[in-house]
Amino acid sequence: MPPSAKLADGARTGRSASTREEILTAIRRWNDLFGEPPCTADWNPSVARWRAQEWRIERYAAGDPDTGARWPSLNAVKRRFDGSFDAAVREAGLVPRRPGPRRRAPGTARPDVPPREPLPPVALDDALRAAHALVAAADARAAEAERRAEDALRRARAERARADREQARAAASRLRARRLADRARRAIEARDRARERELRVVAAARAACEDRLAAARADADQRIAEARAREHAASRRADRAEGGAARLVAATGDPTAPAGPAVLAAALTRLARARAAGGAPGDLRGALREVSLAASRWAQRL
Repeated sequence: MPPSAKLADGARTGRSASTREEILTAIRRWNDLFGEPPCTADWNPSVARWRAQEWRIERYAAGDPDTGARWPSLNAVKRRFDGSFDAAVREAGLVPRRPGPRRRAPGTARPDVPPREPLPPVALDDALRAAHALVAAADARAAEAERRAEDALRRARAERARADREQARAAASRLRARRLADRARRAIEARDRARERELRVVAAARAACEDRLAAARADADQRIAEARAREHAASRRADRAEGGAARLVAATGDPTAPAGPAVLAAALTRLARARAAGGAPGDLRGALREVSLAASRWAQRL
């Protein structure tokens, strides 16, 4: 933590908004007044107090003895010169002072400030106890820091394990989603194939039904045509038979002769007897003629 540019009473010194040129001018003015360029303790009271050089604080707080202007602060100089106080001194055309105490030539004037009072002697046992207390406190702080580090390490490992589990679960979820997607895709493909097969079966069945219907229609048409032909032939035969019977009745010249089922049955009986007796062809022809006449007369009487 950089030293604060505040005085003992808490008032801030310097001008944090100083420009580079103002800072370079202040460095040259300081060198002209005090015979040397400023150092970090000159423009930072905290550093001067830490070094037990309170006279630097008084000189810094007094400002320019001629104009009363305040001197820039250490932090202001570092902000303007990339964090380097020595770089500002060099840019002002001066040589920065080397760190550490300087040897002064004999008779060189020193600041007119009273020296510090010597500290009272400290007993060795008190010093040892204080040292042991400091060591114990340091050990306690080290143990606490180690415990915190171990806790942080355990938490980091737990977080890493949790992250690994989350990553594993995410990978498993992605794998399950991929498998479900593959399963759904296969189901859709199987459904499409089944639908295609069903469509093919329906088309084949429809074609077969249409073929069977056409064959049935053709067969029915053929049968109807054959039935009509047979009906026409039977009609023609009936007409021919009716015409023959009429001609036969006309040939017999006896329209008042008996007719009916009894006459026809008697004629058939005589035909059966002639066949059973093994009669001559002339007898069979006569029996057949009687059957024909009986049938013709009955047909005419209907």
